[in-house]
Amino acid sequence: MQNADGIKCGALLYLATTFIEDTSDPRKIAAQENVLKSYQRLRQAGGVQAFLFTKSEDWAQKARACGVVVVSDGDVNPHGTPKVETRTLKC
Repeated sequence: MQNADGIKCGALLYLATTFIEDTSDPRKIAAQENVLKSYQRLRQAGGVQAFLFTKSEDWAQKARACGVVVVSDGDVNPHGTPKVETRTLKC
């Protein structure tokens, strides 16, 4: 299997998400941490690669610890949603 850039990949499914970076609500923080742990379990099962779009170094560290690829640069739309290009998502 190859991605759009011709790089050989083992992933069958790519998941991408953004987090609420400036929340102090412990429920939202716990929910986001659970998402990372779920992504980690999916990665370990094989065939899934998750990406987190964030500019927060705290969330980036947590994501990397779970095997999630962090994308911290790139354009966003007027609502703050990252614009995803095929070059952004690499194996």
